[in-house]
Amino acid sequence: MKRCIACGAPLWETPLLTLDNMPASAQHMPDAQGVKEDRGLTLDLCQCMGCGLVQFDCEPVDYYRDVIRAGGFSKTMVELRRYQYKHLIDSYHLEGKKFIEVGCGQGEFLKVLSEFPVEVHGIEHDHHLVELARAQGLDVTEGFTEDIMGLMTSSCPLISWSTSRTPAPCSRPYTATWRTMPWGLSQSQALNISWTTTAIMN
Repeated sequence: MKRCIACGAPLWETPLLTLDNMPASAQHMPDAQGVKEDRGLTLDLCQCMGCGLVQFDCEPVDYYRDVIRAGGFSKTMVELRRYQYKHLIDSYHLEGKKFIEVGCGQGEFLKVLSEFPVEVHGIEHDHHLVELARAQGLDVTEGFTEDIMGLMTSSCPLISWSTSRTPAPCSRPYTATWRTMPWGLSQSQALNISWTTTAIMN
């Protein structure tokens, strides 16, 4: 029986929606030879019996640890991040604090964050992206979420991370929410079933 990626409870056996012959990947497109061997897959959109989360029941794509984003080269997204960072730092008096972005890619948004009076660090799984970030003078460690528990201390008041679970693109809108959590303030942003969470640790 398939289980929820959030709470571990079983998923309902009958899918809410079944999508046949879907792309197996949204990245690393096949070449001319690979297209001949490429096959679609069936995606079952299911709901958790415990927490109600709606999710695909398949395994994540093989590149789920890697950050793949185009938004970092968008003036709109860069300005949005600049506005969000300024609001966050000014509102909660975070000048001089340590910020860590987990899943920082080649440092597109770390570079924006470094414009502010804070200490900026990144962690990224993809070796090539780590090298690109370091070439810009950014402090980026090669690793993934299971590697950062030692960094999540009171000396790091803000931690941001990105994860993707979807094997194929969806046409869901981009959303952003702010909420109060037991450890402080949390900002969650999502595109499709990808999410980025930023938390200020007490």
